[in-house]
Amino acid sequence: GDPHDPDSSPNADESRGREAAWIARWISENCAPAGSPRKTRRRLADIALLVRSTTALGVYIQALKDAEIPYVVESDKHFFEAQEILDAINLLSVLDDPHDDISLVGLLRSPLAALSDAELYALRSAGRLDLRRDAPPGAALSARARERVSRFYGLLRGLHAQAGSEPLGEFVRRSLSMTFLTELTAASYSGSQTASNIEKFARLAEQAGEGRGSTLKEFVAGMRRSIASAQDE
Repeated sequence: GDPHDPDSSPNADESRGREAAWIARWISENCAPAGSPRKTRRRLADIALLVRSTTALGVYIQALKDAEIPYVVESDKHFFEAQEILDAINLLSVLDDPHDDISLVGLLRSPLAALSDAELYALRSAGRLDLRRDAPPGAALSARARERVSRFYGLLRGLHAQAGSEPLGEFVRRSLSMTFLTELTAASYSGSQTASNIEKFARLAEQAGEGRGSTLKEFVAGMRRSIASAQDE
């Protein structure tokens, strides 16, 4: 049936799901990715979906994912709830304050270190949930995990030592680049959407530093307030 006909669906959720699937199918059949030789088809970049609110945004995003259609979401609420943004904030939190154990755990669990809960427990049991101290050989971690933690801790220590020595925007971009946060999170989460979100995050840091003279600590605190506000909407 016509996905736009309310009588063809018993409720709003099913109707929305059918509409999302129909939209994804239409895009797949009528649009070509950049560089495609088929000039008669529309470009993906020419297609936009407008929704009244972000409440049901996940239904449309999932339909696009299922159809393997690249997409970018322009929504502050979706941006601040994205896992890659939480990972980026955890990174900056740890670089600002190495004693922030909660942020460090989140960072170690993220694609940047990819530790399992068992490995995190072993690290904590060895008293090495501290980027200033590498995991000892006797810790209940595999040699590969110890090497990964030691390398990651060394990188974090180097970046922490340079915090405050350059403009905020430059420091944030360098931290994202040296940790490969964009590449690792894009591969693990939502591809081009994730990369777009991280670029927006870097621009926000530049604006905070250049426009308001924000420090790293102030920028992190402001981002956490924005996340809390988005969750309250």
